[in-house]
Amino acid sequence: MDLWALARYDLSLSWEEFEELTPAMFQALCKRRNVRIKYERLANALTASVVANVNRSKADDPIIQPFDFIRDGDSAQKKERLDAAKRHCKKVMNVPSGTSREKIMEIRGRAIKDLEAAGYENAENIMDSCWPHLAKKESQ
Repeated sequence: MDLWALARYDLSLSWEEFEELTPAMFQALCKRRNVRIKYERLANALTASVVANVNRSKADDPIIQPFDFIRDGDSAQKKERLDAAKRHCKKVMNVPSGTSREKIMEIRGRAIKDLEAAGYENAENIMDSCWPHLAKKESQ
């Protein structure tokens, strides 16, 4: 149903046009729609930067670039990657009640090593954000 809504509202396709699309054709239309959205964002950012720069209060105020108004797509990807790491930490640390602290800390250490192997430089901080009570103390 979500695909139909996207096709109808965002792509302005009729039911017949939607029915005739292959998945590859639908995906190509969605990619093209995303390109159009990026161009529209850039056009709006250009307008916003011109307005902001014309209305600077002092000559030495910084000049605002159009890309200052465009959200970085990489930050969304980074957030999704961080969320995936947190889900992994929560899944791995789902241990039965009564498990000894030593065993829990061993599982914690393996999970941190897994995250580091996957390229997370701050793996211990990610684990600590999910399970702060298991964070290593200064004396440990």
